[in-house]
Amino acid sequence: MANASNTRFSSVTIDAASRTPITAPADCRAIVLRNADLTNDCTIYDADSGGSSITLSSGAERRFGVESRTGRYFASGDVVVWATAAAGTGPITVEAVL
Repeated sequence: MANASNTRFSSVTIDAASRTPITAPADCRAIVLRNADLTNDCTIYDADSGGSSITLSSGAERRFGVESRTGRYFASGDVVVWATAAAGTGPITVEAVL
């Protein structure tokens, strides 16, 4: 895990009825998504409709990053992925690695 001065956190409530955009909480090289729901899985999508998906198991985490040698980054507010809950309302914790 990154040093606290190099991270920013946010929490996003998701539901089973719609895809919720997960945005970068700060300009960063990577984000780490944690499924804070310890009972229900969630699905992470690469598009707001259609697209590919992965399952994020209850309590699991997944990192999404940008290649640092390109000088690129996620800008604050950029939509990185979309998420839905299998049931309930999440939440998903988003950690921005600065």
